[in-house]
Amino acid sequence: MPALTRLVWDKALHATEYAGLAVLLCRAWRGEGGSWLAACAFAWMVVCAYALSDEWHQAFVPGRQSDLHDWLADATGGPIGVVFYWFRESRPGRRAPVGEPTGYEHG
Repeated sequence: MPALTRLVWDKALHATEYAGLAVLLCRAWRGEGGSWLAACAFAWMVVCAYALSDEWHQAFVPGRQSDLHDWLADATGGPIGVVFYWFRESRPGRRAPVGEPTGYEHG
């Protein structure tokens, strides 16, 4: 067992890692001009699919195990990351992503 998992609940580590992945996916999607709803849906779907593939892969690695609870922790991290990103980006004075109207355009 790694030393860190003796100090921190491993499901919290799973959720944190996949929340970070969701933040990066939201940022990428929004940076390409995607809508908030599409960014949230895209990020959560990719996080869930990637987590599922990771758990499936672990079933074939000696010394590792595939665990439904790990996948649930990973899938829970997705919405946590999306909400974190939304709060961060919706604050006043943030820079708009490329292609998003800033309110300062002149017709």
